[in-house]
Amino acid sequence: MTEIETRQEELTEHLLKVARENLGQSEIEASQKAIAKGLLPVADDKEETKNEVPGCCSLEFTTKS
Repeated sequence: MTEIETRQEELTEHLLKVARENLGQSEIEASQKAIAKGLLPVADDKEETKNEVPGCCSLEFTTKS
């Protein structure tokens, strides 16, 4: 497993932990589905898409040690 894959796995685990502490079961399931899609929206989502990723959500930021 690469360092990036390890960091992504850690981030996913952290997001799910926070979701379990703060959301109901149906919201947790929705969060899990969203995380499975990826950390950024995919093009076929109905939500507005932007070209810029906030600094806190960029792959570079999340992979800093």
